[in-house]
Amino acid sequence: MTNIKIGDLSDLSDIPPELVSQLTRRTKSRNLELVEVISAIGETASIDEILVGLYRKTKRVEYRANVSNRLHRLVKKGLLISVEGQTGVYGLSKSTGA
Repeated sequence: MTNIKIGDLSDLSDIPPELVSQLTRRTKSRNLELVEVISAIGETASIDEILVGLYRKTKRVEYRANVSNRLHRLVKKGLLISVEGQTGVYGLSKSTGA
């Protein structure tokens, strides 16, 4: 086993899917994935870029509407920004490293 702390929820790659589905922090983990993908892409990213990035990171096909809803919630929480004048383009807020 690597240097993962026994209760660390930031990386669940070694946890079987049937256990992951039982975790309440699953949503937080998926939101963190969105922030990580946008950060890896650059300062801003379109929903299309985010969808492709999520697939490449997790090998999961995410539905556009679900990702869009999660992005909007993260904007409301102040973790992401919606880029003014560009529909469907998001960036990191100052609190997440913009």
